[in-house]
Amino acid sequence: MLEVLGNLADNAFKWAKARVCIEAHNESGDKSGPRFTLRVEDDGPGIEPDQVSLVRARGARADAATPGHGLGLAMVQEVVQLYGGVLEISRSPLGGAAVEVRL
Repeated sequence: MLEVLGNLADNAFKWAKARVCIEAHNESGDKSGPRFTLRVEDDGPGIEPDQVSLVRARGARADAATPGHGLGLAMVQEVVQLYGGVLEISRSPLGGAAVEVRL
């Protein structure tokens, strides 16, 4: 979880204009048990829908002009998959990216 939260928070603070929102909560689950949700949002430029698949790939970045290695979201994707979870990337009500991890 440290790797997941660290990468998501790092990206959010890197791209945010002024606001980052991080929420985590447990929900009562069905027969599969409780579910944990982590949601990280920012008010930056966001990730365009046609770029979501790209940024999940190791070494790929949506903006090559900004410093980075293109590994963060790919590593988050791999960790989430190893735990049988789901990673969703969408537009935040704040205006930027919203990344949600459900385990």
